[in-house]
Amino acid sequence: MRKILVKILLFFFVVAISTIIAARKLWSFIDERIDAEALHAAAEIIGPYLGFNTCGDKTQQHNTIQMVIHWISTPIGIAAGFASLLIIEIVLRKMQNSNKE
Repeated sequence: MRKILVKILLFFFVVAISTIIAARKLWSFIDERIDAEALHAAAEIIGPYLGFNTCGDKTQQHNTIQMVIHWISTPIGIAAGFASLLIIEIVLRKMQNSNKE
C-alpha cells in the first residue's frame, strides 16, 4: 500500500513539474519568435471555435492562447509522469534482483 501511494505521489509531482516547465518553454518560444499582433490575430481566429468571444478583447485573446498552450503542455507532463513510473519500476526491480543474489 505504501509503495502504491509513493508511486502515485511521484507521478502527480512529475506531471505537475513537467507541465509547468513545458508551458514555460512554449511561452518563451512564442515570446521570442511570434509577434504579439500575429498572436492576437490567431486567437481571434480560433477563439470562436473554442467558445470564446474574442472580438477585439486582448484579455480574451490572451486567455485563448494560454488555454491552447496548456492543452499542449498537459500531455507532455503526463507522458513524463508515466516515464518516471517506468524508470522507478525498472530501478526497483534491479534493486530487488540484486538483493536476492
